[in-house]
Amino acid sequence: MASRAVNQPSALVGAKGNSEQSGTVPLKFIYVPQKLEVYEYETAIFQCIIEGYPTPVMSWQRNGTPLAPSRTVTIQSKGSLCTMKIQNVQAKDAGQYQLVIKNESGRVERTIELLVLEKIRTINRVKRNSQGAISSMRIYRHVNDYSPLVGEYIILNAEYYAPSIPTVRCFHNGRELEDGRIFHRSVSQRNLSLVLEKAKASDSGTYTCVLETIDGCMKVMSAEIDVQDPKWSGQIDKQARIVNELPKVITITEGSEVELSLELQCSELVKCSWKKNGRPVKDSTDFAYIDHGNGKFGLRLRDPFLDDAGLYECVLETAKQQLTSSCYLDVLELDQQQPPMDCDHRLPVRFVRFPLAQIALEGDNVEFYACVHPPDIRLRWFVRGMEITSGTKGFSMESRDDGGNILRIFNSAYRQSGEVKCCIPSTATGPHGQLCAYADLCVLPKAYVGALERKEIERYSVAQKLRFLHCLQDEVVLQGDDVIIEACYQGQPPSELRWKRSGRTISDSNVTTNNLPGRTRLLLTNIEPAQGGRYSIQLDKACPETELSMCLRVESPPEPPAGKPTAAIVSQTALTVSWNPAPYDGGSAITGFVIEMEQNGEEGWICVKRVPNSFSCLIDSLQQDGRYRFRIRAENVHGTSHPTPASDLVTLSEDKRTNGTSELRTNRPTASPTSSGASFCSDAGNGEPGYGGDQGGVENDQHPQSPVATVKISAGGHFDEQFEVVKEVGKGRFGVVYKVIARQGETGTVLAAKKVKCIRIKDKERVWQETAIMESLEHPKLLRLFATFELPKEIIMVVEYISGGELFERVVADDFTLTEKDCVIFVRQICQGVEHMHSRQIVHLDLKPENIMCATKTSHEIKIIDFGLAQRLCASSPTRVLFGTPEFIAPEIINYEPISVQSDMWSIGVICYVLLSGLSPFMGDNDVDTFSNITRAEYDFDDEAFDLVSDGAKEFIAGLLRGRQEERLSAQQCLQSEWLSLKSGDNVGVNQIRTDKLKKFIIRRKWQKTGNAIRALGRMANLSASRRVSVVPRETNPE
Repeated sequence: MASRAVNQPSALVGAKGNSEQSGTVPLKFIYVPQKLEVYEYETAIFQCIIEGYPTPVMSWQRNGTPLAPSRTVTIQSKGSLCTMKIQNVQAKDAGQYQLVIKNESGRVERTIELLVLEKIRTINRVKRNSQGAISSMRIYRHVNDYSPLVGEYIILNAEYYAPSIPTVRCFHNGRELEDGRIFHRSVSQRNLSLVLEKAKASDSGTYTCVLETIDGCMKVMSAEIDVQDPKWSGQIDKQARIVNELPKVITITEGSEVELSLELQCSELVKCSWKKNGRPVKDSTDFAYIDHGNGKFGLRLRDPFLDDAGLYECVLETAKQQLTSSCYLDVLELDQQQPPMDCDHRLPVRFVRFPLAQIALEGDNVEFYACVHPPDIRLRWFVRGMEITSGTKGFSMESRDDGGNILRIFNSAYRQSGEVKCCIPSTATGPHGQLCAYADLCVLPKAYVGALERKEIERYSVAQKLRFLHCLQDEVVLQGDDVIIEACYQGQPPSELRWKRSGRTISDSNVTTNNLPGRTRLLLTNIEPAQGGRYSIQLDKACPETELSMCLRVESPPEPPAGKPTAAIVSQTALTVSWNPAPYDGGSAITGFVIEMEQNGEEGWICVKRVPNSFSCLIDSLQQDGRYRFRIRAENVHGTSHPTPASDLVTLSEDKRTNGTSELRTNRPTASPTSSGASFCSDAGNGEPGYGGDQGGVENDQHPQSPVATVKISAGGHFDEQFEVVKEVGKGRFGVVYKVIARQGETGTVLAAKKVKCIRIKDKERVWQETAIMESLEHPKLLRLFATFELPKEIIMVVEYISGGELFERVVADDFTLTEKDCVIFVRQICQGVEHMHSRQIVHLDLKPENIMCATKTSHEIKIIDFGLAQRLCASSPTRVLFGTPEFIAPEIINYEPISVQSDMWSIGVICYVLLSGLSPFMGDNDVDTFSNITRAEYDFDDEAFDLVSDGAKEFIAGLLRGRQEERLSAQQCLQSEWLSLKSGDNVGVNQIRTDKLKKFIIRRKWQKTGNAIRALGRMANLSASRRVSVVPRETNPE
């Protein structure tokens, strides 16, 4: 936001004094920005300082229409400070806004223009890993030297990047300012705004701001404020002028760092911005804004590409002027045959040691040391953009024969706080090319520290602290991209740096590492999906805190659906085409399927239909006696897969005949608790562990149909005859789960066999109840049961083999970046499966994170498992239960009231709350507290974990966590809700969700066994002596 001092004529000052005596103060604006520039989907903050008595009434308008507070607009008035915030701004929000203040004495209006800038994606051939900051804290808009008039407010504004909100202390000529002198203070992770009391002549001097974050990073800014009194100073020249213009043309070689710099002489507050070819350039790692606070501005390109060539323009704005200066940057292609050489020595030019950051107190002597090779090269030193020469007062330079170069600063002052740069001129990179190293100098007022802190500063200033200067952002790239990951550091690593992926040294043929002075770079050419994961690098193996890491996710178009599709004749002019899910969704949810058809043996395939949310579709209006073949493609946001193999030829004259390998499933045998041997339940899949990814898009009214079977499990026989046991994959109190392979049908079909101990008749009845419910359910989001085998002391249930693990453990993995949109995908699938159960009047009653599984380790598809507590509801007789998991059960279960399908919806609300925040909404210090919180339905969204969660998500959760069952959203209503159907647009859920709290939640859940939950509920039953309820014993889920 532009920061300007609004000059008030002396006549107004005198008028004010007279008006105060008469009991009124004229209306006027003390501070108002003329223009705001905000990037799309960020928050625009309008702040103005007003004055007037009687207290004026404030109103914000746009194009003459008053604005009222809403979900995205916040309006506040605190004393003389008027604030309006517009969240998630879009292009349509750009325009002129008016702040109107009025009271009995009159009405005053000011206009502020809002510019909404487009977020420009990198279009270079190589994708850069750019983040906002190159150090743990970096200032890109400094507090300015300027000359306010007597009676004006003194304004200190700065913009920076910081990992957390820093603490700020302000000093005037070495003495700390009292809070009473600070009229307005605003500090955030991005900017600092201090408005001091009205200036007097004695307020001239050096103002120093010390910023320090919780992790110990410190920055010092200072500005010279010269308060002018027109009575004594005469006419004050506030005309801004550029002293040193940008060069007309700068020519560099690709990869050579360059800085475009100019110098301004101005006595007003000034704002600097840069453009390339007329488009704004946002401050970032690759294009770093430089503002030394003393009129010296610059734009630093650390690693220029050929695409970075163009016309660069610097725009300098004051309250009354706008100055520009431009230059053309020409980037030449790099000669790859040899590294930069010095013309005389023909040896590689490089830094051997880099200067280190220094913290000193006012008046201390400070020394910076750097070592170069070849040793006879002389460095150029710069402090806050000013080049230091042998004649610069207060400095000395020394060059040694061993390549050591020393810069000494005597009697250091606040004005020297800032960037210290040393450069090696290199003819190989052109006249403006050079190798540079940077360090920070922080000169603190003596009043800032005590004796003990002074010793700490002295220790820090001489230590060679080895650390990274920034963090890395998680990235999502496309298969085939070229990706550069770069990390900058200070200090001298004890050994050669090596990048790792998932803890292992990278040895891929398409990966190269380039270690440069102060930075290390990893280049992945034509990246493959298998190369996604957690990338890390460590400066010193003995110091874990010197490790830097990021998660790289590689997405691509999906793989084609498994196997070939099958066609079943419906009539003489219509047939049904069915297919299997795609084994891999490309890392992004599948949005639909394309059905292609070949007719009567003609060459060429035509697209006949697109299906958004199904594994089968009806093709009608076909020709009688026609012959057809079909193939399927899967789609996601990145493209379309290759086609499947063509289906078998179908002739429509053969009415009611099925083709392919499937069998119609109309007359299948059903399980009976008294049968022996195997009970046929459904046909097995094709061996892929899980069914298709989420289909993304608005939910259809119809459920996705299950894929057509490729394996038939015959009724009767023995388990060992039909299945081969591969290995044990899980174990619980009541059974063991094995990975098995079917011997019948297509060989290699992978399934899971759950062997449940059944010594008593009640145990068998419980298992038969579970299998009977699973038989009646057939949905891609629910675990499928294929067969059961009854033995004297155990029952074997053959189900789908799910290899992806628990959903919560997948989203907290290092190679997964969780966003709100991912949560929408997962919750939508849960609601799809639950809606299918509820349509058959079946309630799950044990929905919790452990029972939501991922079909595979790479897809977004989930499966709901464990139907051991599921109940079939009967309208004529109310059902009451007293079992479940304390944190996820509904209030009616605790109160022993009749349950309904809405009892599951409460559990979905809790799961969604935990997934978005990592917090359990109702967990108390013990089970009784937890139950009490649930029955009162007490929860909130006040934790910082919800700061980036959309209002739509909060409304969705609030619609589920309602104490009265009839007020909760049903599964069908959830699927039609604005949040789950993504009606708000593609910008919903783009923010990354931190999973550190979710990891702690998972760890806590590990030791909470289901048996403990049952015992806790049993204790709740004992709280009411009038109730006698038999609690069904429950097994720990072995999946």
